[in-house]
Amino acid sequence: MHNARTRAASVLLAACLASTSASSQSAPCLAENDLSSSVVNSIFGNYSTPRVYAWQITAPSNMVVQSGRIYTHNAYQSSVGSFMELEIWDEDPASPGQPGSRVAGGTWRMRNQVGWQGTNFDGPVALQANTPYWIALTEPGWSTPPVEPGGTQFPMMYQSGSSWVSMAPEALKFRLYCGLLDAAGVTTSGPGCPGSSGAVPAAFVNSSPSIPNSQLAIEGTGLGSGALVVHALGTIPSYPSVPIPGAPGCFLRTNLDVVAAATAGVGDIQSSTSPAGHARFPMPIPNNAALAGFVFTSQLAAFDLSLAAPLPIVTSNALQFSLF
Repeated sequence: MHNARTRAASVLLAACLASTSASSQSAPCLAENDLSSSVVNSIFGNYSTPRVYAWQITAPSNMVVQSGRIYTHNAYQSSVGSFMELEIWDEDPASPGQPGSRVAGGTWRMRNQVGWQGTNFDGPVALQANTPYWIALTEPGWSTPPVEPGGTQFPMMYQSGSSWVSMAPEALKFRLYCGLLDAAGVTTSGPGCPGSSGAVPAAFVNSSPSIPNSQLAIEGTGLGSGALVVHALGTIPSYPSVPIPGAPGCFLRTNLDVVAAATAGVGDIQSSTSPAGHARFPMPIPNNAALAGFVFTSQLAAFDLSLAAPLPIVTSNALQFSLF
């Protein structure tokens, strides 16, 4: 469907995947309505299933994006669910002016405070200059629309069954990044290796390792539904990338001081625990000034029994945290 476009962007994708690190607080490579904390004083409706909204955007130049954030929150998580999903869709060639096919995306657990939050995508997305794409948000209901009053507006639609329905244009507050999500005190190294579905597992956080931070959590998206997920935690800064025997293209990027396991979710984003392909590992930082300067690294791995490999696992990018 969009194979020709993907082939045309192969050079961009290769350059993106060759990048192995990102500095903290990287600037977005495409953003709009992101210079203020102004957001509409309203909420989306509530439905029996999650609702998908989409805004049409156009990149001014060729670029490859790997993650995104929007400006939102949800004060009703106990009633509607705790997760959101952000995706990039291409334009439908048969019906210009509406979304066509999902290209990549990711899921995260919403933060309680209104602000910038988002996810890594389960694969890099090559945006072609002056070509329409769609930023699609799946939300559980009653979320604050990521819209700036009086901002630059974009064509908007919502999904009803298999059809798209037009809405009035709205000023989406968004940031798309050419690297994986980072933050103050957080750097990334990667990428991960793709699973049998083609999705690339991705690890990220939506807050910084400040002292204290009871909300810090390492999240994974792009994992197999119901997969066994292993979280590796190490204390060697800038740990080298070590190929994993039996898992072609996968690398261990942290030493194994502490290992924990969980199961990736199987539900939708209205799930009270975890939606499909998502896992979360809380890492609360206590109020102890002596921890300042402590460094630890983190990486996720998951079993993918559909892989034709001696060791059927996939790995995410790694994260390095410097407490401050």
